[in-house]
Amino acid sequence: MNSILLSFLPGCFYYSLAVNFHMFFSRVTTEKNEKSVFSGNKIFASGQAIPAASDGVLRSTSHGSLCEPDAKINKRNDASIGVLNPEMNKYIPENNPAVTAQGNKTMKDLTLTSGLLGNLPPSETLGSLVKSIELQKQGIEVFPLSVGEPDFDTPQAVKEACAEALFRGETKYTIPAGVGELREACAAKFCACGIDANAAQIIVTPGGKFACAAAITALCGPGDEVILPVPYWVSHLHMIRASGAKPVFVQTFPENNFELTEEDLVRYVTPQTRLVVLCSPSNPTGAVYSQKALETIADYALKNNFMILSDEVYERLAYDPDHPHISIASLDRTVNEHTVTVNSFSKSYAMTGWRVGYLTAPAWLSVKIDALQTHFVANVTTFAQFGALKALQGECEKECGQMKAAFARRRELFCSLLADIPGIRFVRPSGAFYVFVDISSFGMDSMTFCNKLMDEVHIAAAPGCGFGTEGFIRFSYACSENVISKALARFAEFCAKAK
Repeated sequence: MNSILLSFLPGCFYYSLAVNFHMFFSRVTTEKNEKSVFSGNKIFASGQAIPAASDGVLRSTSHGSLCEPDAKINKRNDASIGVLNPEMNKYIPENNPAVTAQGNKTMKDLTLTSGLLGNLPPSETLGSLVKSIELQKQGIEVFPLSVGEPDFDTPQAVKEACAEALFRGETKYTIPAGVGELREACAAKFCACGIDANAAQIIVTPGGKFACAAAITALCGPGDEVILPVPYWVSHLHMIRASGAKPVFVQTFPENNFELTEEDLVRYVTPQTRLVVLCSPSNPTGAVYSQKALETIADYALKNNFMILSDEVYERLAYDPDHPHISIASLDRTVNEHTVTVNSFSKSYAMTGWRVGYLTAPAWLSVKIDALQTHFVANVTTFAQFGALKALQGECEKECGQMKAAFARRRELFCSLLADIPGIRFVRPSGAFYVFVDISSFGMDSMTFCNKLMDEVHIAAAPGCGFGTEGFIRFSYACSENVISKALARFAEFCAKAK
């Protein structure tokens, strides 16, 4: 009993101390309420200027370092929660969208979200997925050519390694950057691609998507420009906008393999350029950047001191010997110091639902991305990391090779069938599992075309507007050859009627 009492007393003491401190602090701030006036970006208290929030929002004294100890911040009592002090109204611009006038009271609009998000839309590539599910529930056969997800199962060895980790108790936190053995394996994987990488600079992330977002967030902000080749992957754009940076759209063309050219860089690189985003093999075009194009971009990065984000999640899915995948960071050590390279287990190992990605970055940046992940998500699911580790240990190479061979066969079938359809133009993809199809001859915008395609023949496709390129649609051939044959037969019928 004594031991229980002794263990209880310290808690009582600290609780009592906290309550008394709160009562004292509340009384002091209430008594001196009238002496605080908000003006511009300063809080004036007792005649002394104190830095306040530059966005014109009063900060609570509980934030400590944001206010001096003797700062007198207006304390709201229960009756005025949600109502600003009437004295403050004169400092609120009349056209401020964040407040709504109610007589002599001003209420905040709680439905407003961060200006950095703007009008952040849902993913344009997932709209057809929702329709597909609705039709399938009605027993209607739908041809899913929109979503970029392998139709294969995760390799057996990976699933077993994950299950073993789960049942031996690998369910606790890891360090945010990831399990040490996995980071070592990821570093070895990057080294195999010619990148000078070490485990200390590897961050294991909840999917390749978060790796890209974390890198952009860590690097970019208001006033920065990010060069984004068009067509782009839909999420890259919204990551840039959410960071506060300005996307600089650079249209690329089929005749140039959808690559950035030297002329593009001369025209669009400015002193504000902070980052260039590359995706090779490309989503949505399937293009694979040539070494010459990569060397041109790397040269400009070094001369103009900007960074490169190289999204290489389809790195293992390059099919043509004359268009091999090359990591831009592998060109030389100096280029590597200007590059964040992102990879993932999702596409090459059929692990989309596992949400395990990874990146390597210069040491100064890797530390910042690690800190960002620490506060945003902590670590990737621990037992999933052990499954990912198994994927890099060589036991899955046979299954992954079979997946790649199947994708290559499907590409050939898809392209041969498309080539026979009048009014259709496309560039044969060299990697990933997409075909970017020019449908401009049909006189419809891409969203209308995709909606009609779904409604009339139940084929799901992604509209080109989601990738910044009107007049195109994206097909995925991550489905069986039987599905491809039946879907493109229906597509041919649709196109014949649409002309």
